[in-house]
This record gives sequence, structure tokens and C-alpha cells, in this order.
Amino acid sequence: MEGSVKRASPTEAVFLEVGDFLADFNYEMTDGTWKHLEFESDILSVEDLRRFRAYESVISYKYGVDVSTYVVCTAKTKVIKSCLVQGKSTYRVEVIRMKDYNADDIVQALEEKQKAGERLERKELLNVLLTSLMDGEMSQEIRVKRSLGILQREQEYVDKGQMCRCSRCCMPWL
Repeated sequence: MEGSVKRASPTEAVFLEVGDFLADFNYEMTDGTWKHLEFESDILSVEDLRRFRAYESVISYKYGVDVSTYVVCTAKTKVIKSCLVQGKSTYRVEVIRMKDYNADDIVQALEEKQKAGERLERKELLNVLLTSLMDGEMSQEIRVKRSLGILQREQEYVDKGQMCRCSRCCMPWL
């Protein structure tokens, strides 16, 4: 142990607070692990990372599972804090920065695929739903209209149950 001892500290760390740890989404994976998914519109703060670490700790302790946190971030900043170092412990989250994706390219590619008579895959349907959070030159109004057009043209080919399951199983970052 490095350093000089100043004094003995309490060994009981009882923290009793009635409340809920409300995470945005948790997914149980086929390998038995869990993925914790959070949506953030701002840059990630130290407080955010501490809260996510607490979610993971409580879930891991309560259910006996390994948990990884993924943060879907829509902030415009290019550098997003993704780790918290405290003592010898380093906590990390995986950041999915939506502004790294170009909605114009995605919309154009999927429209071309549909014009060629090809059907969209589940992952592509999810990408269409997320285009309003992405970067691009297209105005939000045009982006939303064209994305809705893509989804409407796909409607007759996709089973309704499959559409509902799409957001649960096809997130490319899971």
C-alpha cells in the first residue's frame, strides 16, 4: 500500500435511500450478459458516468450478470468523455455519437435500394428511425419526410411483429 496513513476511516458504508434506479433500456443478451443503453443529448459529465456505474453495479449485484453501458449521444461536440478514473479503478462506457453518422448518405442509399426493388433489413429500418439524430446537410424537415417515405414504402413487406421487435434486437451497437 502506497502513501502515509492519516487515520482509520469508517468500514461501514451503509447508504439507504428509497428510490429507483431508472435506466433508459436494459437488454439481456443471448450470451447471458446485459447491455445497458442510455440516451444523452448533452456531453457526458462525471456525474452521468457515476450514475451509469451505479446502475451497472446494482444490476450486476442483483442479477449476477456482467453489464456494459452504451450511450447514444446526440451532442454536437466531437470529443465525449467516456471514462471515469477513480483511484485504481477505471470505468468506461461505449459512446455511440450520432453526429458521426451522415443521414443524407443513409437516406439516399436506402431510397436507391428500394428503387432497385430490394427490401430493407431490420438494421436498415432502425437506421431510418435514427436519421433525425444524425449529421447531414439535409434539413430536419426534409430528412423526416424522406425517412417516413422509406418506412411507408416498406410497410407492406414487414410483418407488424417484426417492426415492434426491430428496435429491441437490431441496434448495431449491441
